Amino acid sequence: MSSTTTLHVLYSPPSVRIPHGDFVLCFLSPQEEEILPQEIRKRIIVGRREVDRHREAAERFYKELLPRFSATPCGGKTLRQSLAMEGASNPWWYHQVSCRAVEWDPTFNTILHVFAVDGVAKERHVSAIAFHGGGKDLAEAFKQKYRIEMHGISRPQKWLFRSVGSRFKKMLGELQNLHLLKKHLSLPKIKVDVAFQGFWDWSVSYDQKTGEMTDNYFRALPGLLKEAGREICWFAWFSPEGRSYRQIPAEQVARGARGVPGLVILQLFLTYMDIMKCYADFRPLIAYLAFRKNREFGELFIEDGVDYFPLIDTRLLAGFYDGSIPDAVLTERATRRAAAKYAPRLVIAFLEMFQFSRALYAGAGNGSPDSILCAMQHASYNREKCMYYIDPERDYAGRPDGIACPRPDYVFAMGELGKLLFEEAGFTKVILTGSARYDTPYAPVTRIPDEGLSILLMPTLFREQEIEMVQAAYFATEHMPGVRLLLRSHPAHRVEDMPEFKRYSDRVTPVGGDLRGNYAMADVVLFSYSTTAEEAIMCNVPVWQWLPAGFNGSAFREIGGVRAFASTVELRDAVGDALEHGILPVSASFREKVLRACFYKNDGGNARRITDECIRLMEGRREHMRSSGAHGGGE
Repeated sequence: MSSTTTLHVLYSPPSVRIPHGDFVLCFLSPQEEEILPQEIRKRIIVGRREVDRHREAAERFYKELLPRFSATPCGGKTLRQSLAMEGASNPWWYHQVSCRAVEWDPTFNTILHVFAVDGVAKERHVSAIAFHGGGKDLAEAFKQKYRIEMHGISRPQKWLFRSVGSRFKKMLGELQNLHLLKKHLSLPKIKVDVAFQGFWDWSVSYDQKTGEMTDNYFRALPGLLKEAGREICWFAWFSPEGRSYRQIPAEQVARGARGVPGLVILQLFLTYMDIMKCYADFRPLIAYLAFRKNREFGELFIEDGVDYFPLIDTRLLAGFYDGSIPDAVLTERATRRAAAKYAPRLVIAFLEMFQFSRALYAGAGNGSPDSILCAMQHASYNREKCMYYIDPERDYAGRPDGIACPRPDYVFAMGELGKLLFEEAGFTKVILTGSARYDTPYAPVTRIPDEGLSILLMPTLFREQEIEMVQAAYFATEHMPGVRLLLRSHPAHRVEDMPEFKRYSDRVTPVGGDLRGNYAMADVVLFSYSTTAEEAIMCNVPVWQWLPAGFNGSAFREIGGVRAFASTVELRDAVGDALEHGILPVSASFREKVLRACFYKNDGGNARRITDECIRLMEGRREHMRSSGAHGGGE
C-alpha cells in the first residue's frame, strides 16, 4: 500500500473531495450517512463496528490509565497527594473523570475512538489521517504518530466559561434550596438503625393520602426492615430538579417534605457559609495546575505513540473548575453531621460508586465510625459500563500513597455477573442477593396479535446517544410496509421531546404505561444498553442490540446470545429476514442464563434476602476495622 494513502475519519460530511484510493472510517449518524454520495458509502468502514472490535482493549487501557496518572509519584508526590484537603475526603474521588461516569464524562468514548482510528490506520498501513469534523483534541492526540489533516474541526468550546458558570449557578441553587428548607422543615427527632440513601423527591417520595413512602430503588426493603423492628430513615438530598419534567416548583417540593416520617434532608445540616465557602474553594484546581507542569506527569499519558493528554486535560480542568467537587464535598459534610447525630447502625446506598455515594460513604464513615456501609446494586453492569469500578490495588487498597477511594463495606449484588464485576474491582464482601429494585417475578407475556412486524425501541436516559438508534430503525425500515416502530422512552429523558425527533415522528409511535403491556405489543425489542432488554428476555421477548459509537453498557456484552447491529444496512437485512422467516423465540436455557447473570433468582425474594443480611450484619460483630484511608477527612 502506498505510503501516501490517507485514512479519512468522518465526524461530519466531508467538505472536500476524498481521493478514490483513500480509506473512509465513518462515525456519522445514520441520518448523515444516508445523504453521503454513493461513491463514498460503498467504501465506508463502519465506525461502530470498528469501535466494537476494540472495546476490550480500550476498556482495559481506560481502567489502567486513570490510576496510572493519579497514583504514580511525579516529583515525589502523586496527584492525589497534591490534591489532599484538610477536613474532607480527597477531592480526586469526587472528580467526574475519577468517577468513570461514562454516561456523562466523554473520556472513555474518546479513548474508544482513538483505538478504533489507530487500529484501522495500522491495518491499512496509512501514514496520514484526515479528520472531517470532530474535536481538535482528538486530532492532536495522533500528531506524534501520523501526518494529520483537519477539515471542519471544531475548536474547543468555551468550556471554561461554562464550567465556572455552572459552579456559580449551583451555588446559587443550593443557597436558594437551603432558604426553602429552613423556611419549611426541621430535623426529625428519631432513633435510627438503618439510613437509606435518597433524593427528595425523585428517588423517594411520600403519598400524603396513604401516609406511605415510595422508594423507586429500594422498593419493599425499608418496609421489611421496619416490620423486623428496625427504625429506618432516609438520608435524602433535596433535589427538586431531579424531576424537572414535572415542572413542579421547588418550594412545593420542599413543602411536600414537611412532617414526612423518617425523612432527614441532608442540606439542613449545612449553613449558608458552608455553601459559599465550598464553592469559592479553588484549592484543588490550583493544586492540579501546579502538578500538570511536571514533565513526568505528561509522559504518563503517552501509549503506543498516541498522546492522550490533550484528550483528558480539558476534562480534568473542567472538573476542577465546575461545581461537581463542591457538590460532593457538601454532601460529605452534611452526611458526616447527620451520621454523627443519628448514629445509624447501617447505611445503604443504591448508586454504588457514583460520586454522591462516595461522598455518602466518606461522610457516614467519619461521622459514625461504627456504622456499617452497604451498597445495593441498582442496575446491570458489564466491564465497559464501569461506574462501579475502582482499581483493586491503587484505588481500593490506596497504594502507593495510602489514599483509598471511599467505598462500602458490603455490596448486595443483583446477579452473578454483578458479583463478579465488583470482586474484580477489589471488593471483598460481595453478597449475592438480587436487587430490591427488580423484585417482581417475571413471567412470559402473551403477544397481542398483529400483522407485520412490531419493533419496540427501548432507549436509556442517555438520549443524545439513543437518538441514533431511532434514526437507524427509521431508515432501515423506511421502505418496508408492515413494520411498526414503537418507542418507550425513559420517563425522565424522553426521546420524543427532543427537537430532532420530529423528523421521525411520522413512523415512530411513542408508547407508555405498563412495561409488560409494551412487551406484549412487540415482536422484538431494539435497545443499546437498557436493563429493560434483560427484563424483556425474562418475559420471553426477543431482543436486538443497536451498537452505539460510544460505550456499550449492556450486560449482553458479557453474556452474549443477542444479535447486534452497527449499521443501518445490517439492521435492514435483519428486518427483511424477520419479515420473511420470523424471529427465533427466546430459549428456556438462555432465559435461565440471563436470570442468573443479571437478576439471580425469579422468586420475588430479593428484598427479603437483603433484609436478612442487614439484620445479620447489625446483630453480628464487625468483621473488620475500616481503615481511615477508606473514607478520609474530618470535621
